[in-house]
Amino acid sequence: MAAPEDSQVSPEELRDATLKGVRWISATRLTFELVAAVGAVVLAHLVPPAAYGRYAIVLFLPEIALSLVNEGLGIPLVQRRTITGRHVEATMALGIAIGVVLTALTFFLAPLVADPIFGEDVAGLFQLYSPVFIVAGLLIVPLAMLQRRLDFNRIGISEVVSAAVTTAVSVALALLGLDAEAYVLGSLAGLAAWALVLMVIARVSWLPRPRRRETREILATGGPAAGAGLAGIGSRNADYAILGAQLSSVQVGFYYRAFTIGVEYERKLSGIVTRIAFPVYSRTKDITQLRNVRRRIVRMNSTIIFPLLTFFIVIAPVVVPWLFGERWTPAVVPAQILAIAGMATSLKNTVDPLILAAGRPRPLLYFNLCELAAYVAMLIFAASTGNLVVVACAVSAFRVVALIASYRALVGGVVGGSLGELFADAGAALAACVVLAAVALPIRLELDLATVPLLFVCGAAAFPAYALALRLISPKAWADIMLVVGRMVPGLRRLGGRRASSSASESFAG
Repeated sequence: MAAPEDSQVSPEELRDATLKGVRWISATRLTFELVAAVGAVVLAHLVPPAAYGRYAIVLFLPEIALSLVNEGLGIPLVQRRTITGRHVEATMALGIAIGVVLTALTFFLAPLVADPIFGEDVAGLFQLYSPVFIVAGLLIVPLAMLQRRLDFNRIGISEVVSAAVTTAVSVALALLGLDAEAYVLGSLAGLAAWALVLMVIARVSWLPRPRRRETREILATGGPAAGAGLAGIGSRNADYAILGAQLSSVQVGFYYRAFTIGVEYERKLSGIVTRIAFPVYSRTKDITQLRNVRRRIVRMNSTIIFPLLTFFIVIAPVVVPWLFGERWTPAVVPAQILAIAGMATSLKNTVDPLILAAGRPRPLLYFNLCELAAYVAMLIFAASTGNLVVVACAVSAFRVVALIASYRALVGGVVGGSLGELFADAGAALAACVVLAAVALPIRLELDLATVPLLFVCGAAAFPAYALALRLISPKAWADIMLVVGRMVPGLRRLGGRRASSSASESFAG
């Protein structure tokens, strides 16, 4: 049996791991998203909106499966100060067993449950997607061990491989005439490739074995965390299920496109920062250092994500039909509205890892269950209007309210702090985004240019204006961004100033 593995690190090691993680996750994540975006554009021209609507209904299956990886069984391995080989063996056995059971339940229950509500085509997609739970069971241990080691470069490389396989398989199958099935099979192939690469590079030498005591220890933390994760998944995917039951598949397809652009792409981009949050939070020495590190990470997230979403709101009427085709024009206005939900989500998604790292999964579970119940009730009412703009407005308003409530009940109630921290986290980025919109919107409305030159001119004027406004409004936020830029592109470090970079670097150490 291997010796226990201790994960304690010094503040300096934590700072270096954070910055290195941001650099590697940024590079690999941007590559991941570029590959995925190319595939999405190609598939949007090959697959009709109605097929996207059917696919959107089954999207929660991989999210549930990956929740077992991140919130359920992986979190205890990452969070515990010391683990032994017995903990790893127990987690492997538990993950595979749960994966087999959930795969079987999904396959046999789909015709009984999904068929009467969504139709036979959707029930078949559920069955086709069912092996995702087994694949996720294989992901748990290698991913958790890499997170525990703060080995973000290998995690990022494995994700790029997954994106490439997903895109290649999906596009190939769509060219062969498959619609929603192309997405499902491509996603399964990508997850399988991810699992295979992780198992190779993580070099986990243990085999799955049932361990009664260690299983109880894993479930003591993982059970409430998994419940909180599942409730969060419900909040993120209830809209597709409810809209799928009340609206046509074409309308659901338009909503899927709008939500993907306005919220999901943001969630993936903000993953550049939030993916490193939980492992880093779990290595902090006390609650004070945890709050200090969290403040910088969240502020950095908002200063990166908010301007991208603001710029999208301005140029959406031009870029959406150009990228995806004129048939996706009805998704433009809902996407612009849902970009506000994307901003709120970028901040809300940083709360969960904070609470989990503090070792308090139960408050998060209760909050997410209440959020899910309220979200379902709101969606049922909004969907009854049959108007996607109304639905988008309701979703965005709900996300903003949920963000405020999470800061009040979770950030303040669990780790201390006040609602004023929300303004401190996002105020500077929001104010600078007003400047960005004020510069970009007149250019988009007045210039009669082709799409690519117009986007170039808008971006060339708007983003420098945003950067200047951010530097004037919040030197600390600017210093944090320049610190990360300096680590990614050393030659640009002087833009932030040596003193600002040094101050920001010290802040990451808490």
